[in-house]
Amino acid sequence: MKGVRLLGGGFQLRFWLKFCVLTTAGFMALALSLYLITGRDLGQSYGEAINTIETLRINVFSLILASVYSIAIMVLTVVFIALASIFFSHKMAGPIFRLTRDLELLASGDLTVETSFRSSDQFALMATEKNLMTGRLKGIVTESRGALTELSRRCALLKEQLGEEEAGSGMDKEAADGLLELNRLVEEMTERVVMIKTGRK
Repeated sequence: MKGVRLLGGGFQLRFWLKFCVLTTAGFMALALSLYLITGRDLGQSYGEAINTIETLRINVFSLILASVYSIAIMVLTVVFIALASIFFSHKMAGPIFRLTRDLELLASGDLTVETSFRSSDQFALMATEKNLMTGRLKGIVTESRGALTELSRRCALLKEQLGEEEAGSGMDKEAADGLLELNRLVEEMTERVVMIKTGRK
């Protein structure tokens, strides 16, 4: 199954573009906040500028940790990252959970389960394909039920005809045993097919 992807290329590209834009925006907001917190006039002369830069270099770590503004920015950044990760994880995990649950119902014999998603991404495409597969299975089961019903009717008719012949002439025991076995198999298959829930009568 080389080359088969769970998610299409377009969906992957959009996801990574959004991720890169959000990451870049977060870093730019952090850099701007640090600039505004630590920005000050360097002075009028070269010596004052060097002195200001050296002082800033020595105190920058303590400024970042001690500053109320920087702590607030760190908290906001952490909250933003946490909310974004929760949002994206639910956006991915929710549809996967629903699709998994519906496939488990399908595996248990319930062909009435329809899966749909609001978005038009890869999950909606998978749900559409699953629904088409379920529809085809419903058709096969319905046709099988009809064929088994017809086979059962013909077995009963054959049994009646052989019963009449048996009274008139000695019916072959092997033919009678074969008919009973065929009838038993038809009933067993009918019971199995009836257990599948299709929503059709």
